[in-house]
Amino acid sequence: MIGRALGVDFGTKRVGIAVSDALGIAASAVLVIEETDPGIAAKRVAAIAKEKDAKVLVVGMPVNMDGSEHTSWPRVREFAEKCARFSGLPVEYVDERLTTKQAERHLWDAGLAQKGRKARVDMVATELLLQNWLDAQPRS
Repeated sequence: MIGRALGVDFGTKRVGIAVSDALGIAASAVLVIEETDPGIAAKRVAAIAKEKDAKVLVVGMPVNMDGSEHTSWPRVREFAEKCARFSGLPVEYVDERLTTKQAERHLWDAGLAQKGRKARVDMVATELLLQNWLDAQPRS
C-alpha cells in the first residue's frame, strides 16, 4: 500500500475515524464524528480524508459471529458508497467483529472505562479495525 488509509466505523449516532501512517504500518485514532445524518457524516469523512491525504477508505463491515452479514450491513454499505462519491476514493471493507469488545477491554485496562466512554470506545475500535486491515496487506 502506498499512502495513508482512513479507517471509518459507521454507527447511527457516531462515526469513528482513524488514520494510518504514510507507510501503512500503524493506525491511530483521530476523532469521532457526532452526527446522525449519514449524508452530513459522509461529507465530513470526505473532508477528513482530503485533510489527511488518504488514498483509501477502510470501512468496518458489520458481520455476525457466524460470518454472515449483519442486518446493518446495507446501511453501512450505503454510507461507504456516499463517502466514496464525496471523496473520490476507493473503499475497502474489513470485518469489524469484536473490535468494540477489544476497545472496551483496552480502555478498562487503562483505567479509562468511564468518562466519555462511548466516544473513546468508538475511536479505539476504529483504530483496531484499521490496524487489522493494515496487518493483512502484503508488504513489498
